[in-house]
Amino acid sequence: QMFARLRQRLPAKLLFIGDGPQTADAFALAEALGVRDDVCFLGNRDNVHEILCAADVFLLPSRYEAFGLAALEAMACAVPVVALGLGGVPGRITDGETGFLVGPDEYDEGADRLFQILSDPELSARIRDNALKLVRDHFTADAVVPLYEQEYRRLLEH
Repeated sequence: QMFARLRQRLPAKLLFIGDGPQTADAFALAEALGVRDDVCFLGNRDNVHEILCAADVFLLPSRYEAFGLAALEAMACAVPVVALGLGGVPGRITDGETGFLVGPDEYDEGADRLFQILSDPELSARIRDNALKLVRDHFTADAVVPLYEQEYRRLLEH
């Protein structure tokens, strides 16, 4: 829905990565919305990071994200993220600073955020830089492993 609304404003391609029970519905929706020719269904891939590094924006319309790992992966590749503000995603993205959060079924707002990123290079660069800094400061192995070790030590002491 968001992509179809964006597509009315500017030419774009959507790369749909992954495969699962909702893929057929996504394919049918792209067809029904008249954007099927602009959506490439890539299926499951081993080289997701290569695809992400070539992207201008990452759209995460998932309603069920416990942690938001896919958003972090995009941010680690310096790709601005537009995601639903549900589950663990708001803990990873600060709206307007490290990405954009939109409400479920807020298709116009999501399309607006996608358009902003794609049409404003300064905004895109600022979000990209902020997101990459967040990932480097808080989600690298150097940042996370000591936290696990600390928790293991605490559990062993009890």
